[in-house]
Amino acid sequence: MPKVAQAHLDARRRQIVEAAGRCFARNGFHRTSMQDVFAESGLSAGAVYRYFAGKDELIADIAAGAVGQVRASVRALLDSGRDLSPADTLARLIDDLGAFRDPDGTGRLMIHAWGESLGDPALREVIAALNREMLDELAEVADGFVGAGHLPADADRRAVAHTLLSLMQGYVVQFHVTGDLTPERYLVGLRDLLG
Repeated sequence: MPKVAQAHLDARRRQIVEAAGRCFARNGFHRTSMQDVFAESGLSAGAVYRYFAGKDELIADIAAGAVGQVRASVRALLDSGRDLSPADTLARLIDDLGAFRDPDGTGRLMIHAWGESLGDPALREVIAALNREMLDELAEVADGFVGAGHLPADADRRAVAHTLLSLMQGYVVQFHVTGDLTPERYLVGLRDLLG
């Protein structure tokens, strides 16, 4: 029997994750069944279960993908070597959160995941581990602020990283929950606050 190409396996996995993501964004984790994921993906139960044991694995995979998107933005910022002020850095990161503004996309999924993690210790640990990785990279951003003179030499870089992450998460929550916070308005507030 011919071996299935890795590209095909990867595409099938993406198909399942994207279908599950649409279901979860629309209905939340609890109101989405695996049957919903089968229907949305157009795949049989066997095809889906070949890649994922159940909803918990799908949720963890989606959360990791969402955090990976943000980490890619942070990494690009670090790799650019540009000397950006804290306000300009946040402006760029908020702008890069475009996928998080999609009504059926990543931002809604992360809000569901954060809420679900309050009662699910395994998911809470997945999200905590992802946040630790993100905080490591944001601490590098804070190092850049110190090196460029935007922050004092004795600034607590980890605390700054936590604050940067909180500002990004807060933006995502406000955008989806209140519905009246545009990226432009958020950035006006950031610039007024941070100077």
